[in-house]
Amino acid sequence: MCKYQSFSSVEIQSSTRLFYFIFFITTMSDPEGKANHYEDFDWDELTEEVRAAATTLGYDQKLWDGDGKASSDQKDWEELTTEERKAAELLGYTEETWDDDSFCCC
Repeated sequence: MCKYQSFSSVEIQSSTRLFYFIFFITTMSDPEGKANHYEDFDWDELTEEVRAAATTLGYDQKLWDGDGKASSDQKDWEELTTEERKAAELLGYTEETWDDDSFCCC
C-alpha cells in the first residue's frame, strides 16, 4: 500500500486556484488592501497587460522607470475616459484611491 495520499485533478485544480488567490491577495495588496503595487516594478518587469494599461494612462518606459507623471495623473476619476478607468482599475486603483493624492500604486 502506498503511504502517500493521492489527490484528484479537481482537488489539485481547486488547491492551485486557492494558492494563486492567496498569493495575489498577500503579495499584490497594500496593507490596507487598497491597490496593487506596481511602482516597485521596472517597465521591463511588467506584464504586457499591465504595460498596455500604463500606456493607456500616458506612461511610457522613460516616465515609468523615472517615476515621472503621466498626463492622466492630473485628472480626477470623473474626468478619466472609460478606457482610462479600466486601465486604472487593472493597475489596482479605485475611484477612491485614484482621487487620493497621497496614494500611488504605479
